[in-house]
Amino acid sequence: MMRTRNSAKCGDPPDVEKASHGGSAAGYRGDGRRRLYDLGVELVYSCEAGYYVRGFNRATCMAEGRWVGPRMTCKRTYHHRHRHRHRHCHCCHRHRRRFSIVIVIVIVIVIVIVVIVIVDVLVLSSSLSSSSSSSLLSSSSSSF
Repeated sequence: MMRTRNSAKCGDPPDVEKASHGGSAAGYRGDGRRRLYDLGVELVYSCEAGYYVRGFNRATCMAEGRWVGPRMTCKRTYHHRHRHRHRHCHCCHRHRRRFSIVIVIVIVIVIVIVVIVIVDVLVLSSSLSSSSSSSLLSSSSSSF
């Protein structure tokens, strides 16, 4: 607790790992040795890049020159998890493209096989019909 001219002031606000506050802009006064904050000053803490606030991120200078709050921690944001998901999605899309190409190739092969079978059947049926016609012709000509 720090008293100057019959009014209480708060000293340095609580430190939070990986966090900072805009204290110099909010009721900050220096006495040359120490930073002092007026009663009722509220500091808002924010976390460093790559971290997010978890909990209550405000501290208030209260009577008797004590700080109330913050009750927070800075938790690491999991950018690598996001990148992994993105990479995973990209990877899945790549597999989907490969899968699509494989399906197209299989369909083309099946169509080619079906066409070959149809052509063979037609050729065979035409050869059978020509052979049966020729046998019919030969049997009919022998009967005359």
